[in-house]
Formats: sequence, structure tokens, C-alpha cells
Amino acid sequence: MPRFTYCARDDHGSSVRGVLEAASELDCIAELASRDLSPIRIEARDGEARRERRERRRSASVPTSQVMLFTRQLAAVYRAGIPLVDGLRLVEGNIEDPQLRRVIERVARAVEDGASLADAFSQHPTVFKAFYVNAVHAGQAAGNLQRILEDLEEFLSEQIALRKDLMHALRYPAIVVASIVLAIVATFGFVIPKLAPMFARFDGRLPLPTKVLLGLETLVSSHALVLLAGTAAASAAFVMYARTPGGKSRVDAWKLRLPIVGTMVRYHCVARFAGLLAMLSQGGGALVRSLEITSEAMGNRSVERATREMRDSIIGGASISDAMAMHTVFPEMMVHLVRVGETSGRLEDFLVFLSDHYREETRYQTKHLVQWIEPALTLVLGIVVLFLAFAIFLPYWNMIQAFRGGAA
Repeated sequence: MPRFTYCARDDHGSSVRGVLEAASELDCIAELASRDLSPIRIEARDGEARRERRERRRSASVPTSQVMLFTRQLAAVYRAGIPLVDGLRLVEGNIEDPQLRRVIERVARAVEDGASLADAFSQHPTVFKAFYVNAVHAGQAAGNLQRILEDLEEFLSEQIALRKDLMHALRYPAIVVASIVLAIVATFGFVIPKLAPMFARFDGRLPLPTKVLLGLETLVSSHALVLLAGTAAASAAFVMYARTPGGKSRVDAWKLRLPIVGTMVRYHCVARFAGLLAMLSQGGGALVRSLEITSEAMGNRSVERATREMRDSIIGGASISDAMAMHTVFPEMMVHLVRVGETSGRLEDFLVFLSDHYREETRYQTKHLVQWIEPALTLVLGIVVLFLAFAIFLPYWNMIQAFRGGAA
């Protein structure tokens, strides 16, 4: 049986430490409560902790689509009036992903031991994000868990659809870029090495494109390892920097300033902001807490910071629309409609409308981006092919012209 180290306080406020054997952390808490101890910290022993970390890493690979399907099935069994634990067990048997199935089994066991559904979800943060857990908590507190589960399923479904639209839109540009890279690799790896001895016979009378191509081939062949190592090191340094708090903030701010892409990212974030805030408000969550949860799910540090500052302004007495107007990341139309929603008492309806509107705007911006990228990449591909053709065939053309001139 797993062993847990704990730190707790007794009735006199004194700190008590020790080790307990228990089936789960919840059982450990129950045992401490039976001893009139209030737990402060509970940690699994080393072996158990390592196993837990391994499970969490595996759980991180659960795709969002599987979480969405689980949410849909749980909403269906809950709507059918099946008790929660029985419903979790029933859904567990229909889950295809083995990692998610194990997670759901643990969630069902925790609920069976007396935990709330939200608390059971919170034990698996790599699968159920903070906004998901808090939405379920708000739904349970307000007595409308079924509606929250349906809203979560719809929200996750929309996020998956947007991601698919983006991947589909970028498929053609990716093919064009791959074609350019393959053409260059084939030219430098196979064509130029065979033609270089022939070009050497021209005694320096090579056309400029051919000289440039031969110079590039010499540079690549002589310093291939240095170039590869330099590129790999620069890429690794950028990735590591982008993972630091300061680096991620700068990269996210840079994304919002990009032409076309910046607008697409901005609309995607505000669509998620409006959708999450509407869902949490409908679930009965307090506005300040809902904004805090929403900020954690933005996926962009600049928008996250704006949302947190907006929350602080509301705590200070500002209205939602006034707090929103202080940050340029929120479009003017959004601020105006939120103000109308506040005035009319229909804020949730307007947030739902704004979520739908900016989701459609994100799709439009994605298509617009592709329409701009496709001709640009096609032009680049044409230029590369034309340059290679000139560099390879111009020497032969000049030689033919020279022979014709000599014959005349």
C-alpha cells in the first residue's frame, strides 16, 4: 500500500509530522481527520512520487479530442439520470485512450471515496485544465452541472475545429516549403557535385548565377557541420529562451504585432476569452474568480496579463467594459457590446455572441492568411527553380553560342 508523509496541525495548533499507509491521498486525509488532525501538506513517498510523476507525464499525452468525447459522454449519462459514480464507470468502459481510461478510473474512485467531481478532476491537471475544473466546480455549486458539461463539450469541440481549420489551411504552404527545401537539397547534394568538374573547364567564364551557385555549394560542402551545428544551436537557444517567463512574454507580444497573423491570434484569444467567461458566468461563478480562471487559459501571456489587470481594475470598482477598454488587445466593438450587455443585464448573451463572432473572424483571418501565403510561396518556388535552371544551363547555352559564332 502507498506510503504518505504528512504535516498537520492538532487541536492546539501544534505541528505534527509522520508517515501513513493509505490507498490514496483522500484516504490519508480521512485518516488524519479521524485523528482530529488538520492536514497542511501530504506527499507521496519517493517510490510513489516517481510513479505519480510517470503517470502524469503519460497523462499529458491525452489529446483534447478524447477529453471532449469523455465530456460529451459524461453529460449524456448525467442527463439520463444515472448516478455520478455509475456514470463515470460506464463512460470509463467506452474510452478508447488507455491513459484517459486510467485517469477516469481514478476520478471515479476519488468520487466514490467522497471527493467532489471537480476535486477529483483537479488531481489530474495535465488532462483537466484549470478552466475545466473550475467550470465543473461552479456547475456543481450552482446545481447545473449538466449544462456546464454540455458547454465544456461545445467549447472543446470549437477549439478542436479551429485547430483543424488552421492545420488544413497551412497544408499547402507546408507542401510548397518542403518542395523548395527538397529541390535545394537535391541540387546541392547530387546535381552540383557532378556538374562542378564540367564547369571548371570554362576557365572562369561562367555566368553570374552559376558562380553564385558554385560558391554556395563550396560553402555548404566545406562548412556543412558548422552550419548545421550553428542552426541547431540557434534553434535550441531560441526554444529555450521562448520557454522562460520573460522570453514567452516577448514572443507572445511579438505574435500580436505580426501582420495578419497578429490579428488572427488576437481574435482567437478574445473568442476564447468571451466563450470561457460566458460559460463560467452561466455556471454561477463569481466574476473576479471567473476572470482569474479565464486568464489561465488564454495561451498568450500578453492577453493573460491584460485579463489579470482587468480583474484587478474590477476589484478596484471599475465596470467590466471600462476595465476592458484599458487594454488594446480587446477590440472596440467587443468593449462596446460588453457595455451594452452590462447596461441591459444580458452580459452572458452578448459574451456568447462575441465568442461566436470572433471565432468566425479567426476562421476568416486564417483563410486570408493562406490566400496571402500561397501566391508568395509559389513566387518563391518559381524564383528558386528559375535561378537553378539559369545557373545550370546558362554555361551550356553560352558554349553553344560561342561555337556558333566560331563556325560563322
